[in-house]
Amino acid sequence: EGGFVLARHTPMRQGIILSIGIVCSFFIASVLEWQKTGFIFNPNDPEDFEVKYHILKTFGLFYLWVISAWFVSNLMDSSARISDIMVVSSVSLIPYILGLLIKTLASNLLTLDEAGFLSAMNIIMILWSVALLVGGLREISEMNFRQTFLFIAFTLIGILIILFLVLLLWSLMQHVITFFAQVFEEFIKMDIG
Repeated sequence: EGGFVLARHTPMRQGIILSIGIVCSFFIASVLEWQKTGFIFNPNDPEDFEVKYHILKTFGLFYLWVISAWFVSNLMDSSARISDIMVVSSVSLIPYILGLLIKTLASNLLTLDEAGFLSAMNIIMILWSVALLVGGLREISEMNFRQTFLFIAFTLIGILIILFLVLLLWSLMQHVITFFAQVFEEFIKMDIG
């Protein structure tokens, strides 16, 4: 329970700095996994590496989760602050980050016959992170387990809604830009003619 209480007793500024540091570590671990996983276990081509993909995969997903969880927290009358959600969510990533780093290192030492160890370790670290997230959200939101699982489900639905709205806005902006570009071209043609 010490990690869960961390969100409540850490001043907001320190909690946000801690959260950003952990998410930066997640980004670095993600990049190392892509680039340095042993060639036997690495389906990725290091030449296809794109930083923006890893930024979206780490920072983007994390902050999308935090924003959606904060909205759901407000809708469910939870006592969780956005800084609490950031700290708990980032601290729950630590086992997964360690799993990525260990998997990357071990993939350079193990043979293909020992791939089961990497898969088992990956599953254990993911489950550990999920358990920390559920326990932490339950603690900061002051909810029971059923409400916490509803909170997580609504947060995931919120992420889908936010992504849908962003894509809708992106599409609308492209149409508006195209429209104004065509109007501008017509004005130029009228001036020339």
